Amino acid sequence: MGELTLSGDCKPTVELTGAAKEWTSRSVDPVSIWTCDGAYRARVRLPCNSRDIDKLKCLFNPKGKVHIEVATRSDEISPPGLYTITFNLPGDVETKHCRTAVTADGIFDFIILRHGLPEALRARFIKILKSG
Repeated sequence: MGELTLSGDCKPTVELTGAAKEWTSRSVDPVSIWTCDGAYRARVRLPCNSRDIDKLKCLFNPKGKVHIEVATRSDEISPPGLYTITFNLPGDVETKHCRTAVTADGIFDFIILRHGLPEALRARFIKILKSG
């Protein structure tokens, strides 16, 4: 549990403008995705707090498909049960090179290496991911 950090300039894949940009107290979408030089980062709002997670599984497909399953045991935020969240990242990924965390308020946060990077950039991002 905790907060992930990634050095470098990350840009959101969806940009907000006008009144939506001013409303920063909560993410508009349950999934927020950023694109960095060598990685993708996503924050996913789960249907429960971290203490109510009974089981959490995340599968990454090399083509960028992300499938999250979370089983909850309390009805504090939503009814107990199994929830699934599936979405696509903007591009291909290296599934062996990622780092994940869950915050206390139920945000699933991950950083995953983009596929097809030049070797020097790839090595730098692998080092960042392992330094956790």
